[in-house]
Amino acid sequence: MRIPLTPTVPKPFLRQFSQWQQHLGVGLGLLFLVFMSTLLPARASDHQDTSFLGCRFPAGDLTDLYVFESPDPNNVVLAMDFDPFIPRGADRPFDPALLYQFKVDTTVPPDGLEELVLQFQFSGTAPNQTVTMYGPAAPNVAGTRSTLLATARGSGPVNQTINLPDGVKLFAGLRKDPFFFDLERFFEILPDRNYLLQPNPAPPLQVLSFRPPGQAMDMFANFNVHSIVVELPRQLLGGGRAGVYMSISLPEQDFANVPPTGTVFAC
Repeated sequence: MRIPLTPTVPKPFLRQFSQWQQHLGVGLGLLFLVFMSTLLPARASDHQDTSFLGCRFPAGDLTDLYVFESPDPNNVVLAMDFDPFIPRGADRPFDPALLYQFKVDTTVPPDGLEELVLQFQFSGTAPNQTVTMYGPAAPNVAGTRSTLLATARGSGPVNQTINLPDGVKLFAGLRKDPFFFDLERFFEILPDRNYLLQPNPAPPLQVLSFRPPGQAMDMFANFNVHSIVVELPRQLLGGGRAGVYMSISLPEQDFANVPPTGTVFAC
């Protein structure tokens, strides 16, 4: 069963992204990817990293990162997925308190520090939220602390394709979770890590492989994620070799019970 990609009729850009999501290898949050003429798919994903994220800040739980060439070879597509396990049919809002970022390392060889950032913030309440994009531009400060760039590129409503200056296209909204995982079979291969404490435990590794296509059961089949997708000219990211990772940050005062001292975000 497929979940509708958006509450509205998808635009061509969204249909293309849907197809790319279904056929690409899944990305890894905080993964360093290289986009050149040939792109290597990442083969991992991460959902509900900690109980803190799962319970207090589900909108801060990163799942997948994608970086791939657009059908227009002059463009590149960046996509981040986060806030997993949104039930089918639910309309969970974006969290306006969080700062979402793609961070781009253009140094050769890479040094792990961003020279460019693309930032996103949300405002309003569901179902009339808007997203504002900043950058790509040099960050005010690199590393685990971030401050908002001074100039916004533009904004628009969620769940729609937004055309921005310099040929940039932006989408932020609900998407079918593209990650596929047969959790039931996984626990047959490797039972619960505390299986010896369970009644009548099954020994591990009695089943040695996953079920084949057509038989495997996707535990994510009825769940959506939130996605931010940007298509933009390569030249806006330097035009050459680059590494990309993603982050979601909270205002610093959310980590300590102190009055706010400014809009400084900490990863």
